[in-house]
Amino acid sequence: MNDIVNQFDSNIDGLFTVNDLKLFLLMFADDAVLFAHTPMALQSLLNHLNMYCNTWGVKVNTSKTKIMIFENGRHTQHIFYLNDAILYIVTFFQIP
Repeated sequence: MNDIVNQFDSNIDGLFTVNDLKLFLLMFADDAVLFAHTPMALQSLLNHLNMYCNTWGVKVNTSKTKIMIFENGRHTQHIFYLNDAILYIVTFFQIP
């Protein structure tokens, strides 16, 4: 998984930028978090993740994969997909 960052296009409009550093992926052990400002940017990142997984035979458990949206005043109406599976949008995470 060391090369996964090479799969993503960091020129996607809507990625987080911190001091000219584009932040769109955090990984720890077998967990990963994708960040984006827009639904289109997030879906693009998910598509890149899917391409990587297909190339290397990696499977993502889409039943455990969730989307969390942080926004003020509006409610994003968007459906996100990973490998043709619809990902659930949640309002909170509960850590066991």
